Amino acid sequence: MKFQLNYIFLCEQVIIDQSNKASFIGVFDKIFFTKLPGVHAKLYLVANFTLLDKNINDEFNISLLDDVKKEVPLNIPPVKVSFDRNDPKPKVGILLQAASINFSKQGQYKFIIYNDNKEVAYTEFTVGKSVKVD
Repeated sequence: MKFQLNYIFLCEQVIIDQSNKASFIGVFDKIFFTKLPGVHAKLYLVANFTLLDKNINDEFNISLLDDVKKEVPLNIPPVKVSFDRNDPKPKVGILLQAASINFSKQGQYKFIIYNDNKEVAYTEFTVGKSVKVD
């Protein structure tokens, strides 16, 4: 294993200040729509790994699958990371903004991060229909 996952989650907004500290706002694992299909305007996928092997491919691919493992189009290029090769336990972070994601149905969805075509991390979330309250 080349990676130790420190965390992975979805959130609505990320703010990075002048000292490079990040604030994550609206962490979630459920998305509700009044009707489906629906489009989610924007979300962030946030992940952090400790590298156990510094000889890695510096590109990560990300996919989104529905509950029957059908890929949901994201149209994003690979995410390239950099790290200090002199650090004995370097960490790499992935911060991906995904916009206008089309969800066709309710169910479980899964963001998966790959390196060298191997799954290294994932996070799951639920898409559902909101109940209209009168």
